[in-house]
Amino acid sequence: MSMVIHLIMLSWLDERTTKRQAQNWSDKLHQSLLAKEEKRQSEAKLDSSGQYKVHKNYAISHQQDSLNTENDVTIVTQCSVNHLHHLAQLTEEWDGLISVSVFTTKLQVHIADAAIFTLRECFEKIRTNVAFHIVYPFTFQDINEIQNKRHDIELLDLSCENVLHTITNLNLFMQNYDLSGIPYPNNLLRNVARTGVQSTYIFVIDIDMLPNKHLRTDFLSFLQNSVISEELSDVVYVVPAFELPDNSPRPTTKQELLKQYDNNGVRPFYIELCKKCQFPTDYESWRNLESKHGLGVAYSREWVDPWEPFYISRSDVPFYDEQFKQYGFNRISQVCELHVAGFKFSVLDNAFILHLGYKTKTGFHSSKDEENLKNKFLFRRFKEALLTKYPESSRRC
Repeated sequence: MSMVIHLIMLSWLDERTTKRQAQNWSDKLHQSLLAKEEKRQSEAKLDSSGQYKVHKNYAISHQQDSLNTENDVTIVTQCSVNHLHHLAQLTEEWDGLISVSVFTTKLQVHIADAAIFTLRECFEKIRTNVAFHIVYPFTFQDINEIQNKRHDIELLDLSCENVLHTITNLNLFMQNYDLSGIPYPNNLLRNVARTGVQSTYIFVIDIDMLPNKHLRTDFLSFLQNSVISEELSDVVYVVPAFELPDNSPRPTTKQELLKQYDNNGVRPFYIELCKKCQFPTDYESWRNLESKHGLGVAYSREWVDPWEPFYISRSDVPFYDEQFKQYGFNRISQVCELHVAGFKFSVLDNAFILHLGYKTKTGFHSSKDEENLKNKFLFRRFKEALLTKYPESSRRC
């Protein structure tokens, strides 16, 4: 009988400890939300359009001020709140700094705060390597409103064990490009994340993409072994992009990727939606390169419309045009400017990035085509403006 009583007491004490820890976590989260809201109210600034508030360096990485980033490369990315779970895997594959802009709305801001707080608490590599910036529409809540949001957050399971699952399931009511009629300012987000970078080089990608293992260290070795003359400073280094089927083993080396490519698993990025958008990367030449160790330039390609490669570049390349919002022409407009400004596109031989899942025609929001048409006309005006911006250039988009 005494043994039974002892076990009951241990169970009771363990339950009390668990509840106490949960309450302490809740209190810590609540205090963080209040502090972040006060800081946001004082530090957030209007963007150039006057439509969005921007809070740069909302949460800085622990290594941001301690690393010698002069000749390093930083990933630049952006997302809405429900895609933040991708950072857990991205930080496992990329051992350097990441700068991410997070778009939120009036109704989501407390959830964004809570999600970022929990990810930083639970994942050391996110806390160490990721800098967060917040962007939200200008119309915003008063600080007192945050007091009423604690109950909503407590309905979410933000434990370390389940936070990634919880963020993923926010898809039920949050989606990029479909945020209650609020335009998704992807290029503003990219620019904000870029201004949070201290390194000489940047790698702008989507948050649901993964670079091959050791790409950062291979690229830094490539820089050390290369004589980068002033003439070659206007070069961007193209990283071939692929799509990986859901629930497929992820290749970590080029050899593994080519095996899946040959077995009709991995395929070129956007091949179903816009084959010519990635065609100049020349996947056939890339896959048939002679195998070698290390990283180098395989070949260079002249830019042609509508090529929109992913690439590593110096951090001082032209910024993205913030007029482009929602779907269509937001990345290609910047690549077009690179071409007109005289940049050279060099394809790396042993580097690649993977999009997790196939891009299909049925995988988009309902207003995609309408937005694409609107941005197509905007792109025409953008190209005309480049003639004035670069009057001595003979290149055209």
